[in-house]
Amino acid sequence: MNLLQRIHWLPYGLFFGVQRWLWFIVLKILLPDCKTLIDPKIEAKEGAGDPKTILDEIYRFLGILDSKASALMRYNGIILAVIALMVRQRQDMPDIMYYIVGLTIASILACLLVVGIFWRFLEWVNPTGANAEDKLGTELDMIRRVLILREVAYQLAWWASAAVLFMLAAHLTDFVSPTARPGVAPAPTG
Repeated sequence: MNLLQRIHWLPYGLFFGVQRWLWFIVLKILLPDCKTLIDPKIEAKEGAGDPKTILDEIYRFLGILDSKASALMRYNGIILAVIALMVRQRQDMPDIMYYIVGLTIASILACLLVVGIFWRFLEWVNPTGANAEDKLGTELDMIRRVLILREVAYQLAWWASAAVLFMLAAHLTDFVSPTARPGVAPAPTG
């Protein structure tokens, strides 16, 4: 690899290196040990607590969270698209719109923490081997923490979207009233 190729790849290496260390700090230092939160639920459901069963169930949970987060992002995208169409029509928007857009974007960003469940390091681990618990100990600990982090991120995204829905419902008349459209006189009352 010549110097020009190394310089070309330097920004990518810095970005992904910093990103990897940031996730390591979040997952290993800020989150507590998650084994007591997840394993009893899996053992109660499956009746077995072997590493292979736990790993399969964690991936199943992560898959469910991924599909829910994807659907929530589509919903949030529709909300943003409707607001963008209203702004494009030069319709005066109520002040609550800024809060709605902000919460919707926050919900999308929280959903982005949830999607993508592939962990490359688990490819090379044999979860059914003789020393499976020793081999999978560190990896299972990390994936348990990832599950908890993604559950919390999804819950935050869901609550932000629910708040947006309630704001839209409470202020629906602000968005569709005749005075909100320039050049349209309000209908006479009486």
